Amino acid sequence: MKFIRNSAFVGLAVATVAVVLCFPATTQAQSPTMKVAIPFEFHVGDQTLPPGLYKVRNMSSALRISDGKGHIATVISNPVSGPKVGSKAEIIFNQYGTRFFLTEARWQGYMTSRGLLKSKGELEAAKALPGNRLALAGR
Repeated sequence: MKFIRNSAFVGLAVATVAVVLCFPATTQAQSPTMKVAIPFEFHVGDQTLPPGLYKVRNMSSALRISDGKGHIATVISNPVSGPKVGSKAEIIFNQYGTRFFLTEARWQGYMTSRGLLKSKGELEAAKALPGNRLALAGR
């Protein structure tokens, strides 16, 4: 009986250590971050952000972009897969004239990227002007 209790205790201890050791890696793997220099004013959802150096972070079902100077946008995002996803770190914009709308963020080595739904402002811009896609490299 004593052997069974000791074995159960050892098993529990090993499981606890395994969880503690794996937890930081799991958290980091689910929250990739990249830095990207954005040289123009751009829209994220309903917010407009100025040019600057931004951190783009995957927050599971949301995307957060911030410059460390108080400019922050957090929007709901959806998983996106495709042949170019995971090949390099980059953010994708839809451009209509001089207006840029963040549409997707990709992290190198990850098999899914995060896509944003078109905001009301982007839908209106898309009706008025033809659009182009623009990719900016992240690091």
